[in-house]
Amino acid sequence: MAERPRIGAYFYPHVDPGADPVRDARAKKNGILRVKNETVGSGYTIGRGITSWSDDDPSTIARQVELATNYGIGAFFVDAYAGADGGVPTVELQKPLDTIARVCNSSSFKFATMCSIKRPPTIIPYSPDENRQEPGRYFDLTTQTLELMVDHAAKYWNNPNYLQVNGRPLVGIYGLTPKIIQELSYKNISNIGYFLSNISQKKYRENPFFVAVVQSPILAYEFLQHGFEATTTYAGLPDFYDSLIQSSSRPIINWDNLPVFQNHQEQLARQMLFWESLLLRQGFRFYPSAVVGWDPIRRCEQGVDPEKAMPLYPYRPRMISTPDVFFRMLLEVSSYYARVPWSIDFPLMVATFNDVGDGTAALPRLIDGSVDSKNLEAIKRLKNMFDLEKYARTHQGDLRK
Repeated sequence: MAERPRIGAYFYPHVDPGADPVRDARAKKNGILRVKNETVGSGYTIGRGITSWSDDDPSTIARQVELATNYGIGAFFVDAYAGADGGVPTVELQKPLDTIARVCNSSSFKFATMCSIKRPPTIIPYSPDENRQEPGRYFDLTTQTLELMVDHAAKYWNNPNYLQVNGRPLVGIYGLTPKIIQELSYKNISNIGYFLSNISQKKYRENPFFVAVVQSPILAYEFLQHGFEATTTYAGLPDFYDSLIQSSSRPIINWDNLPVFQNHQEQLARQMLFWESLLLRQGFRFYPSAVVGWDPIRRCEQGVDPEKAMPLYPYRPRMISTPDVFFRMLLEVSSYYARVPWSIDFPLMVATFNDVGDGTAALPRLIDGSVDSKNLEAIKRLKNMFDLEKYARTHQGDLRK
């Protein structure tokens, strides 16, 4: 039986208005005077009465690392934003990542970077009109941006707490949809994973484990063909509009007819069949993540009927779950990891620890004045099962006496 992996979770940085001048300047360019901190009024908490926080504060990060550790999470996969903006090297929300790197040095907690070609939102709530979505979200789709991603991630590889996969620094690349891949190919940019690896080896003499972080496992084949070591999922369970390119003459999916709310258990059952098909291809590296839910209602305009709004994010889809359903998915993902035909060093990912805007956070919630930590308790329950299994293997001889 394969060694059980470390449990990790995606980490989406939240900061107060004015804490990141680069992001604020982009917002101002779009006519936004004040970027919101989504933790304020979210109903989530990081304990000890803390119901709003900024992730550039070391004490806040330390609290979240402590909370994650207490419930069995051993690593954060941190959203990182670096690329070219009109040819100008640009970095957003670097301070939370730097803070996490420093805080981790005083513990055994690990972290890695998930470099995103799509920058954090500044317009919240979103318009229901797909033609009025926030401009400037993507960095330039150029080789310069890809190289700047490597440069940004490489700053942390020598940190002793940087997460390794098979002895190589783990680096995620997020935001590459089929449409973006197509646009890059128009510019003769292909084999993105190979390009990133070559840059890393030439500039830094490192061979990172580059993984494509996608919204749907349907894209697993797509990104392996582009030279990535593996594909993993971020939310990975709902059906997303940008998960595949459709023929204009014969659409594969009629998105307008899809229900706004998708059933967590039905989606899981369907995707488990797809995971099985991937397992049949030995050596094909795909790692599903466990999903708490998906409900970006807080990023939507009030009063909009999602049934009549565009079929794009954030109005569709929504997927409500329960802690028991989430635990079932944790078990299924764990079972998949136990049956892969290669050695496991990749963390079992949870999407996400703290993305309160999209309703994927495993953080505790305040419900009627009480703290509900049941999603975190589901993760701890899985971790305890890992520990018991490891103990049984280690003491197998003793157990036979």
